[in-house]
Amino acid sequence: MFSVRYFIILVGMFGFAMPSPAFGQQSSDSVFTLIFRISAQEAETLYKPENPAFSDTFLHTLTDSTMLPDKWRPSIPGHYVLVHAKGEQLAGELRSFVPIYAQVLEDYQNLSIQIFDASGRALSDAQVWINDRPVPFDSALGLYQLRQYKKDGFLKITANGDTIFYSVDNNREYSPLRQRWQRFKSSKIGRWGVLPGIVGIRLYQATKALIRGGNPKYYLRFGRRNKPFGGYMALNKPRYLPGDTVKMKAYITNHRHKPYRKPLDLVLYSPRKPTTVLARLTPQSPGNYVYEFPIGDSLKLDEYYALRLSADGRKGILMDGQFKYEDYQLDEATYELSAPSSCRKGEKLQLEAWGKDRNGVFIADGEVQLTMLTTDISAIFDTLLRVPDTLWTYQTDLRPGEKTTIIVPDSIFPAASLQTQINALFRNSNGELHSKSVSIQYTKQEYQPAPYASLWLDGQEVNAAYFNTAGKSDTLPAKLIILLPDGKETLEQNVTLPFRFPVNPAYRRYDIYVNGTQAGLNLWGKSSIYIAGHRKADSLIWTLYNPLRIPVAYTVWDGKTVWESGFCQEDSLEWARPTASAHTMAVQCHYTWAGEPQMIEKTFPRYDQLLSIKLEQPDLVAPGETVQLKIEAKDFYNKPANGVQLAAGGINAQFDEWGNYEDPQISFRKRKNAIIYGDFNTKRLKSRSLQQALTPAWYRKLRRDSLLYYRVRYEGDGVYMEYIPAPVDTFYGRMAQFAPYLVKNGQLQSVYLIYINRKLVYSTEVDVCPNYSFPGLTGKTPLLSGPAMPSTLSPM
Repeated sequence: MFSVRYFIILVGMFGFAMPSPAFGQQSSDSVFTLIFRISAQEAETLYKPENPAFSDTFLHTLTDSTMLPDKWRPSIPGHYVLVHAKGEQLAGELRSFVPIYAQVLEDYQNLSIQIFDASGRALSDAQVWINDRPVPFDSALGLYQLRQYKKDGFLKITANGDTIFYSVDNNREYSPLRQRWQRFKSSKIGRWGVLPGIVGIRLYQATKALIRGGNPKYYLRFGRRNKPFGGYMALNKPRYLPGDTVKMKAYITNHRHKPYRKPLDLVLYSPRKPTTVLARLTPQSPGNYVYEFPIGDSLKLDEYYALRLSADGRKGILMDGQFKYEDYQLDEATYELSAPSSCRKGEKLQLEAWGKDRNGVFIADGEVQLTMLTTDISAIFDTLLRVPDTLWTYQTDLRPGEKTTIIVPDSIFPAASLQTQINALFRNSNGELHSKSVSIQYTKQEYQPAPYASLWLDGQEVNAAYFNTAGKSDTLPAKLIILLPDGKETLEQNVTLPFRFPVNPAYRRYDIYVNGTQAGLNLWGKSSIYIAGHRKADSLIWTLYNPLRIPVAYTVWDGKTVWESGFCQEDSLEWARPTASAHTMAVQCHYTWAGEPQMIEKTFPRYDQLLSIKLEQPDLVAPGETVQLKIEAKDFYNKPANGVQLAAGGINAQFDEWGNYEDPQISFRKRKNAIIYGDFNTKRLKSRSLQQALTPAWYRKLRRDSLLYYRVRYEGDGVYMEYIPAPVDTFYGRMAQFAPYLVKNGQLQSVYLIYINRKLVYSTEVDVCPNYSFPGLTGKTPLLSGPAMPSTLSPM
């Protein structure tokens, strides 16, 4: 049976700003919160999308109460419901505090799950279900895995007496059936199979374009439009002097990697001049083009020029190379100046200067002149101070056969913090001049070590310590804060430094707070896992490096077929197997780190046309000396290769970074990946908002009688009046005012019309919203409010 109550607020000052009939929607949230513990089965019921309505049946075990619900943490892991009054509703929040962390790995063929406890230990004895289907543990992989699973789901994990829940979404772009169809269309048989349909569509599009006055040729183009050529071009020098001869050798292959056999035009391209065709070249042997020409007077010095090989009827360029034409002189020596980037008062400022000839031998003669300049002043520590532009000059001979050490005296620096620059001018007996510069930040204050906190990885452990001004570790209490995988929630723990604990791959970051200092350790990018290996003609060899001993599941692929799967939790794994497969092989490693799924992959193509070049030459060649070199070329099977086209040459080290050859860009066919069944991502279900109507029982439990907002709804029956005194020294101090409200089952009802003495004084139909309070008249005043609710107001 419905209970309708009539509530009136009386006040003595006219114009008092009372709440409007929207009083029921105004925020009156309480901070007093009751906390109930629920079972894992009840939490599962509330987390599932098809959960029943939230009711009092879940609130059976009162555990705690708090005035700070956002900071509340339980002493025992589990699932809790926090409830408080929020407006006319009982607002609840389901929170899960379970130290179990799961990660679905980036295994696109299977549902693969790793599970860790709070200490970072990988669990193998957990019970896992997805959509109520058990997920078994594969001891060979160290994973919980379902083969070729492709559905979204509700993941439930029970371990160490606790239960945690995740939602799993499959973000796969195309279904396995569509992926197979796309691959069939890309195959040779598929291309011929769909060709009639493509031709029919193109003819229809061309006809429609012709009718509309367009160009039908665009739709009638078939086949590959861009056929890239391969190979290389080598020049005998990177830079040329007047009178030098340019020697060029090129090796050209077509888009099928076969040697090109047709004549080509060799074109000289120079800036701001017409392009010149130097010659029409015929290959000396398939793919092999050779040409040389002397540089004439028509070319300008200090310009870059390009040699290009092009074929008739091709707009593009098959191959090109670049050189510079200048009247250069190579330096016989190189000089270096070394200095620290910063220096403090009292520290020894040491410079090193040296010179080497073109053979890398220390120069036996030479001198250096040093000048230290002031470039900037950041602080002055004297009231009257003149800072000179030139702080110091020094000149000395370079020591033969070693670096020359120079000490800058501390007395040259004024009472200021400066940015300085040291310019070094080197001279030798050949008359060469070389200059070098370094910058040094000088700080007037002497270095005073400050205490600091530190977090670092050492093997499988995180180390935390606080170092005092003497650089020694102190024993101090500290607070450790752990950032969880979602990047928002944290765990707090009180520790005593120094402290060592195992690293947890499921955590994202550690922070330590001690003595007003803070240190952090972000785990992202610090797993140090990588794969190294090579492919031989008869075997595959690779090594997995895992210095932190993280649980890693690996898969070896032979093309798109799984050859072998395994698990590694040691610091390294060496793997070697014989194979003569013609497919591109790959190794994939899946693991959890920094709270995220990680995957690394290394492919091993089969290089059937691979050449191994071995060059035997003397370690040192004197200028003008003629020596013999031996070049050995072997194929992929380590047998002598026949018919190899080689271009060998040497370049003077004095050219520095200049080169006369650019490696050809060789592409290899990529491994055809297996069908993708799932691209999963997970969300940890750690909280959920709940709501139900606020009842009189909860009004009493939550002690809401101190607020007018709730007394309106739950105090008394029938007509209830609340009196608010007004100051008597005001003009309207003796005039009563009232504000009527209607309440039904604890819910405030809308008031549409109010009549006093049959006169309309309030209506929701007007745009102007006056203060929701009305003057009372002496004597009995008939009052109509809401949907015809008569009442009598007694005189005050």
